[in-house]
Amino acid sequence: MNFSVENLFSFYLFIPLVFALLFVVARYIRLRKNICGKVFEFKNGSFRISACFWSRTFFRFICGICVVLALAGISFGTDSVPVQKNGKAVSLVFDISYSMEAKDAPGGISRLQAVSSYASELLDRMNGCAVSAVLAKGDGIIAVPLTEDFQSVRSLIENLSPLLMTSEGTSLGNGIKSALSSFPEQSSAASFIWLFTDCEETDNSLQSSLSECLKAGIPVVIIGFGSERESEIFAGDGITKVKTALRSGSV
Repeated sequence: MNFSVENLFSFYLFIPLVFALLFVVARYIRLRKNICGKVFEFKNGSFRISACFWSRTFFRFICGICVVLALAGISFGTDSVPVQKNGKAVSLVFDISYSMEAKDAPGGISRLQAVSSYASELLDRMNGCAVSAVLAKGDGIIAVPLTEDFQSVRSLIENLSPLLMTSEGTSLGNGIKSALSSFPEQSSAASFIWLFTDCEETDNSLQSSLSECLKAGIPVVIIGFGSERESEIFAGDGITKVKTALRSGSV
């Protein structure tokens, strides 16, 4: 429990406040004696006048005390103050498009399964880092805000799927922009963006988003998954078949 006083000299105002109270009380007593000694009938209403005086004087004195305490600037309790820590912050951007379901990763697993395994191993080596997670589909969604609790990030990584979002298309650029916005503006931590993707996008916004990161001084690492040989997968409608490959040459 914190307790502080901004202006200790304000307490000196209690001295004239006490003298004012004594003066008013002494004057009332003297006036009451003079009146009651001259007018006998006045005694019938003396109780009511006395009650009004004492209650009025009491509340005025309390008001004076409150004014002095307000001028003193007394504060107590606890106050949460945001503090930026030195260290590292990483935003993990996951491409969860349907092309990431192609099973051309080592061992015959899908690209998303490879991403999940690789990202989990990275988390094991990221002690002391703050991490956020972004889904690069549609407008790009911050699924997990910047945190040092890796459990929430692991839970997302273990369940990566195109079904997590209903938005159509792959916008790697919007994903990176969302990752950029996940870092506090006044942060003193060294920030990084890691993009897990097969480099296929539908809006060609990757180049512009990389330029924004360059201006902000935040490096972007693109981690590619898949094979440069085309694989056939089902599109979002579950019927149409399309071919996909790791587009390393276009990046």
